[in-house]
Amino acid sequence: MPRKRRQPKQQLPLPRGLAQISLTERARWTCAGPLLADDVDGPIDPCYHVWPDWDTWAEFYGAVRAELYGAWPHRRERSVAEQLYLAWSNGGDVDRTRKAILATRAAAEDPRRIFAR
Repeated sequence: MPRKRRQPKQQLPLPRGLAQISLTERARWTCAGPLLADDVDGPIDPCYHVWPDWDTWAEFYGAVRAELYGAWPHRRERSVAEQLYLAWSNGGDVDRTRKAILATRAAAEDPRRIFAR
């Protein structure tokens, strides 16, 4: 019996609402921000959406942010996604803001590093 041919995974279309964003992607937004087309070199996990640019992501995020943090408003202030959205809405350089946030987090002392040894 012949084997099935493998097909490359297709890219997810852009979502229309928060329900189409997986919990994995929401967690990524909180910790590192969205996954942009410039960040992707090869195949990615199908639970992530690849956003073409900052404008597209920020318009979507602005539409769903009230729903995203409705039950946990305290998470909004610590979220990388919220900081990136504020930088975008104020006309700042979002790439520079993202790099600064991630560098600050990488330099912070993390107690979980004890277990990585």
